[in-house]
Amino acid sequence: MLHLYGVAFVILAALKPFFPANVGLFLGEGITIGGQWGQDLSGAREVLGWWAIPVFLVPGVLMLWGANHVLRALARWRLARLRREPGA
Repeated sequence: MLHLYGVAFVILAALKPFFPANVGLFLGEGITIGGQWGQDLSGAREVLGWWAIPVFLVPGVLMLWGANHVLRALARWRLARLRREPGA
């Protein structure tokens, strides 16, 4: 899941320059973070502006980095466990 969220945040950061009115943090009837297409955003206010790029990019990269390290640690743990088991 961390990989999925990380990729989504990086994609949102990449889409912000192309769709500035549709990507960001929107406050209106509720709080919406991310991209909005096909919905009326006239009542919503985008509060991040161009800061959405680093706000999406930094957590996205950190999530990808962290997920990679967690998976590598789990793989090392599993391999060590398999090596310890006799007959495995």
